[in-house]
Amino acid sequence: MRGALGFVFITMLLLALFSACTTPGIKQASTDPLAGDRLYADVVKYVDFGEHRTAYPGDIKTSEWI
Repeated sequence: MRGALGFVFITMLLLALFSACTTPGIKQASTDPLAGDRLYADVVKYVDFGEHRTAYPGDIKTSEWI
């Protein structure tokens, strides 16, 4: 019985892994987070928070964003 349960477990595990790897709708990261345009967008967002002095609204917004 032990051998049969092990076989069933391994079979179910392999099926789960296979279906997870082939399921449409699961999107892989299509863009590099360190690409120039993505980094520039982060810089623009950071600057848009305003002045970043300690406890200023821009500082608080930056802390929440990070």
